[in-house]
Amino acid sequence: MAFLMLICAMKRFIGYLKEYSREHLRLRNIILVVILNTLLISINFYFDFENNVVDRFYGQTVYTLWYFLLQLIPYLICLGLILPSNERYRLKNNYLWIKIFAGFFILSLDRSFYGEPYLLEGLSPEVYRYMLRLLKPLSGTIIVFGLLFIWYVLLDRRRGMDQFYGLKINNKDKVAYLYLLLLMIPLVAAASFLPDFIAYYPKYKKTGGALFASIMNWPEVMAVILYEASYLSSFLTVELFFRGFLIMGLAPQLGKHVVLPAATTYAVLHFGKPIGECISSLAGGYILGVIALYSRSIWGGILVHMGIAALMEWFAYLQLVWRGELPPIQ
Repeated sequence: MAFLMLICAMKRFIGYLKEYSREHLRLRNIILVVILNTLLISINFYFDFENNVVDRFYGQTVYTLWYFLLQLIPYLICLGLILPSNERYRLKNNYLWIKIFAGFFILSLDRSFYGEPYLLEGLSPEVYRYMLRLLKPLSGTIIVFGLLFIWYVLLDRRRGMDQFYGLKINNKDKVAYLYLLLLMIPLVAAASFLPDFIAYYPKYKKTGGALFASIMNWPEVMAVILYEASYLSSFLTVELFFRGFLIMGLAPQLGKHVVLPAATTYAVLHFGKPIGECISSLAGGYILGVIALYSRSIWGGILVHMGIAALMEWFAYLQLVWRGELPPIQ
């Protein structure tokens, strides 16, 4: 029964992609978006732009502006490239521009927020290090979820939007997403052998969780569970913004042209991560964007995103234990 549900859901997903490609995806746009993203990714990784330029302003007010421009400019360039001339009238909608600028300002607040150190003043360095890593994802979740909810209640709901950017509970296709996640296991396992992958994951290894647990007299597994729960919560934020707000939230103003600009700025979000992950995020953003647009739900993306992130953490941890670079967690 579950297998039949998977087949039906996969056919539906493929149908979404076929319909979108047939009606809205043009070869010219594919070429332009690929060229744009190739330039963006090449510039970032050649100059290490985010780390060497943007992050120099950490802790300053202008840091928020840098992230605002970093995420917004590629979005607007892509939108300008792919929007057909006979639909340029869409850009004359004042509410569209207010919404785009407000949305990316909310995202930049999340990416540039540096209030956690003030909340942790007085803690020992060992506790501070772990708690900083623990609070960072949570602060982003609170900022993005809270501000987008306020925007939805005060503005979009009054304009007829019947749900909070795809978060309406819908059990349809849940089994299919679980099976899709199972299909990702061998791919993530294979990726865990790549040097860039092991250098970046598991993110837990940078928290000092073992030392924190010993200070608190906890088994280390408690520190792992707390951190990973916080880390995975950040993917609710990602899906809510990139598939909820940018896809479902802007579709009333931009129609189905919302997908490629959202996928482009989603790839920008992955600057600083392994280059293979950054490149694949463009395709992933496109696929998840189309599915969210047609299904009117982001829960599948949340499930897949959290699941893949957890698999990355787990397989990277196993690799490092196997190599003798990390002790087994007690």
